Amino acid sequence: MSISQIALLLTLYQLYYCIVNAQCPYGGHWVAHGCNTSSQCISYSHVAVSCVDGECCTLASATKCSNGGLAVAHFCKSSEECIPYTSEPVACLSRTCCTIPQKCPNGGKVIGIGCLSTPDCANVANGVSALSSLMKSLFLLYTLLYGIPYVQAWLGRTQSAAVKGVLLCNGNPLPRTLVKLYDDDRGIDSDDLLAEGHSDQEGRFELSGHTDETTPIDPKLNIYHDC
Repeated sequence: MSISQIALLLTLYQLYYCIVNAQCPYGGHWVAHGCNTSSQCISYSHVAVSCVDGECCTLASATKCSNGGLAVAHFCKSSEECIPYTSEPVACLSRTCCTIPQKCPNGGKVIGIGCLSTPDCANVANGVSALSSLMKSLFLLYTLLYGIPYVQAWLGRTQSAAVKGVLLCNGNPLPRTLVKLYDDDRGIDSDDLLAEGHSDQEGRFELSGHTDETTPIDPKLNIYHDC
């Protein structure tokens, strides 16, 4: 091969490199051609890469994610697709593979993202209780006791109580569970059953009842579960 042919090939390669390099988004650089998935690009670079229209492109190292982490790949559909790109915890956010910061504002360790409330974290806690007891976990901040019993103007009148809520076990609805609403009579007098029923398929329940008492009633809820 002549020197002129070599020079021509180098010129064509540089031209091709410039063309595909311009197609790489986010300020990335071209590293390989002919990819179908981003995982095929990993062997061509020691930095984060992504497959864009058949071209392997590096990612700008300064690319930040909305969660404060670093972008390590683009165009993901699920967090599982992001695992090969980093040894750190990672998640797919807005089609971008983002590392997950390891510190919470309270000083604790990040175990997941995307939660709306404490119960959402129960399935990823790896045995670390998000709340202090089984009953607290069972209610998971969803059970709302309302209708605090009221005493009418005269003693010995009818007093009412009601309760409704959602029963959860490890983050999942607890269906067909027996619940009973009692008036807690302290002393030798037995508790008065105000109402009883079962939770529905989604764990929801609602009870209401009344009793005649000369003193203010003290309602309590019994849950007969196998969580």
